[in-house]
Amino acid sequence: GVAEQSRTRDDNSIVTDISIVVTGSLKGRMNKSAPMFLTLPGGQVGDVITYAVEMPIFQKDERVLLYLVSADHGLLVLCGKRGKYDIVTDKSTGKEYIQGGSVPAQVGLKTPPPDSVSGKTAQAGTSNDPKRFEEKRLLLDDYKEFIRDTINAQEAEKNQPPTQDNPKSKITSPYTSTP
Repeated sequence: GVAEQSRTRDDNSIVTDISIVVTGSLKGRMNKSAPMFLTLPGGQVGDVITYAVEMPIFQKDERVLLYLVSADHGLLVLCGKRGKYDIVTDKSTGKEYIQGGSVPAQVGLKTPPPDSVSGKTAQAGTSNDPKRFEEKRLLLDDYKEFIRDTINAQEAEKNQPPTQDNPKSKITSPYTSTP
């Protein structure tokens, strides 16, 4: 669930403090059931509203999947709107899906990433099979599997010595840049 409160800082800028209860982490260490706090630019205090165009918007009690990155003043949502996905439950099947809550996030879901090791387009039958990215939503469990597979491939690649075919010993990917 999400809760938020806007306030004015000493420099008269408006920020919104967001409290999110963590239910799980795919990478990094977060305490389950513990609140996590984000401070985003923009919000409403009285009749004054400021809006940060690229920042995600949160709704009270929504369930979200976030890509986060550490910053000097705490955690930030990576890539703004593209780093926040809504978790929804299909009422007829009970299955959980993620879907983009903004146009940039929807584009991110529809674009299959390259294979994390080779950089080539993924093959059918793999966890990042392009067919899985055709809809505007993905099964949450499938997406988690894809992220875990990508993280495992990155870790395996980090542990391999550089070669002529792959001179980099570390893979970078916008899809797994969580802390």
